[in-house]
Amino acid sequence: MFEPVKLLLEESGCSEVYGEIMNFDVVGLKGPAEVIVEMKKTLNFKVIEQAYHACHHAHFVYIAVPKVKTSHWFIYNEFLAPKNIGLIYVRKNESNEAIWNKYHEGPYQKYIATVAHEAKFNHRAPKKKLKGDFYQYSLRGHIKTYSHENIGGSKGGETITDYSFMINAVKTFLESNGPSTLEEIIENVPVVSDHYKNPKTSLRATLREKWNEHWLMMSRDFEKKQILYELKSDKED
Repeated sequence: MFEPVKLLLEESGCSEVYGEIMNFDVVGLKGPAEVIVEMKKTLNFKVIEQAYHACHHAHFVYIAVPKVKTSHWFIYNEFLAPKNIGLIYVRKNESNEAIWNKYHEGPYQKYIATVAHEAKFNHRAPKKKLKGDFYQYSLRGHIKTYSHENIGGSKGGETITDYSFMINAVKTFLESNGPSTLEEIIENVPVVSDHYKNPKTSLRATLREKWNEHWLMMSRDFEKKQILYELKSDKED
């Protein structure tokens, strides 16, 4: 559902739309306002609870679910409207592709997202009167350079995290430079120092963990008395 919801937010005025920010499925930036959309296959209490939590972080909050024949009138009026939460339906595009392309810009959309009930402004969203650095408390403060690559609603293992982004940067460096010392990795991969308070100690411990054994090998340079790190070849795998 991410792509049609993303397109809907962009068409509604969001200049940027991201997936998986602070564990929220979709986050849109609309001028100074922030929009959160929580997506689920059914409109149940789990997604309603997630939307309630989102109200503490965004100015507009929506729930997106597949369009069904039955009405969600009772659930919307009893549980969503009192919290100013909006409702989005995602349905299959039943329009002929040729006709669709004639009246719409961009590629044909297999699924379409539409707003069934508009979200109202949420006064419980964080305000700048918070003590300390407000930016770090806001959704915008959690947007990273890789955030645009994440797809909202993805499973945990499919989402890029600070850790996976850092490890991929280390892999890229080793692929280009071959066997390298810990100091060389830290010096040439700045994201390591951004991720760890104690880069040398923490990275050494991380690279020795079992879950990295499938791609990393270590050898000792007896002349320099240092450990060298390098990628395993396909043959070794």
